[in-house]
Amino acid sequence: MQKMCTIEGLRMTFQPRPQVSIGMGVNNELYTQVEIDGDVWGKGVGMTWDEAKMQVVVLSGK
Repeated sequence: MQKMCTIEGLRMTFQPRPQVSIGMGVNNELYTQVEIDGDVWGKGVGMTWDEAKMQVVVLSGK
């Protein structure tokens, strides 16, 4: 995905995602979202930052 964004001249960034539920993050999980040119395209969760980035699921309709 990052290579495609580079070719198309789009900026892709991974941002920490706030935990929105009381039950989330209990096991020290990290939440992330990927943004492409300021729009959220996917979200992920993992025990480490790298794992969360690898688990990003692209949202439908983008």
